[in-house]
Parts: sequence; C-alpha cells; structure tokens
Amino acid sequence: MERNIRNYDITDPMQAFQFVSVLLRLARHSLKLRACFEQRKDTVCDSLVKSRWSKLAQIEEEEEKKCIGREKTQK
Repeated sequence: MERNIRNYDITDPMQAFQFVSVLLRLARHSLKLRACFEQRKDTVCDSLVKSRWSKLAQIEEEEEKKCIGREKTQK
C-alpha cells in the first residue's frame, strides 16, 4: 500500500522547500474538493444512505471481478 511515498529530509533546505510546496498544493486542492462536495453533498449523502455497503458485499464483488478476469485471459 505504501507505493510512491516520498520522504523528505527537512534538515536540507531544498527538501524542506519541496515539502512545503506539496503541503500548499494539498491545501489548495482540498479547498476545491470541499467546494465540489458542498455542491453535491445532499446527493452523495442520500446515495450513501440508500446503498447498504458491507465488507461481505465488497469481498464478493472482488471475487466476481477476479473470476471475470480469469475468463477473459483464458479466451
């Protein structure tokens, strides 16, 4: 799960600068995401309430995808 993780040594001025620039970009992006979510909040919340997610359903869905993938590779 820890793919493409970047480590920063903030004792190095250039790496500290790069780290701060990443944080600033994340902050700006989060503002855009929040505005987008606020526009669709009611729709998203309603769909989450209507769907009855469960871990078991997710596992079954993943197994179905694996079976379909195997069938495609066998053809």
